Amino acid sequence: MKGDALLEDDEPEEPAESEPEPWEVELGREPGPATGGGEAVGEDPIAGLEAEMERRLDRKRARGTPETLDELVRELREAERTTYKESREYDTDPGDYRRGTQTLDYRLDDEARATGEPDEAAVTDTAHGEDVEAAVDDVRAAVEERFATGREEVLFSEVHDAAGSRVETYLGALFLSHRGGVDLEQDALFGDLWLRRVEE
Repeated sequence: MKGDALLEDDEPEEPAESEPEPWEVELGREPGPATGGGEAVGEDPIAGLEAEMERRLDRKRARGTPETLDELVRELREAERTTYKESREYDTDPGDYRRGTQTLDYRLDDEARATGEPDEAAVTDTAHGEDVEAAVDDVRAAVEERFATGREEVLFSEVHDAAGSRVETYLGALFLSHRGGVDLEQDALFGDLWLRRVEE
C-alpha cells in the first residue's frame, strides 16, 4: 500500500564504520610545514584557541584600565593619534563655478585643542553647588506632613516646590525613593507622578 511505502525507510542504514568527517581528518593528520610542525596528532585546535584567549585576557588585565578621567582622556587622545587619517581632497565644484578642490585635514586643530585642555580647577570651579541632602529632607518633610493626615499617596504637583524648584524637588524625590522612603509610581508616560507611602 501507499501508506506502508511512506513509512518505510528509503535509505539503507549506514554501517557503523563510515568515512571520517573533514574536521576529523584534520585532527588526525601528521604535523607538517603548514601547521608549523608544533601540533601533535589528534591535538584539539580549540584548546589552543582557548589558551590564547586566556593569555590575551590576562595581558589585558595586567595592562590595566584608566582610573581617572584625565587618564581616560589621555588614552583616547593617544588612540586618536595612532589612528591617523590622511588629509583628503574633495572636489566641491558642482558645475561651472570653478571652486576647485578643498582639503580636509583631520589633524588641523590638534595643537589648539592640546593647549586648551581644562585643568582640575577650571572643571571644579564651574560646577554648581548641589545640596541633595537638603532637597531629600525637604521632600521627606513635605510628604510626611501629608502622610500624617492619613493619606497613602501624594501627587508630585502638591509638593513640586518643597525643595525650591521643581527640578530639585524631583531629584529629592528620586533620592528618597532610592533610599526606600517612598515609592514613585507613574501610570503613563508624562502622566501624574505619585509618591506612595512605603509599606513596612
